[in-house]
Amino acid sequence: MRERAAGDSHGNFAESCGIGFRCERPDEVHSALEAMMLADGPALCAAIVDPFEPPKVDADQAPHMAEALARGEPNRGRIALAFHNGVARRL
Repeated sequence: MRERAAGDSHGNFAESCGIGFRCERPDEVHSALEAMMLADGPALCAAIVDPFEPPKVDADQAPHMAEALARGEPNRGRIALAFHNGVARRL
């Protein structure tokens, strides 16, 4: 976790609202949110995520995700590969 980096537009917005925090890795989320909640005054946390990381889906949601990818998600190949790799790791 770190406070806003120069040139970070989300961090600039967060700073204009009060205090801004940023987390880039899963292990930074807890401490960033904790610091945000303990801040004196308004605070925001910018969480940087992998745009190709698929959402966690259950068996009922999987067909809908497949339909959404098939309809033309521009990065469907990368998302499907990340989804497949995640399923394989859990098996």
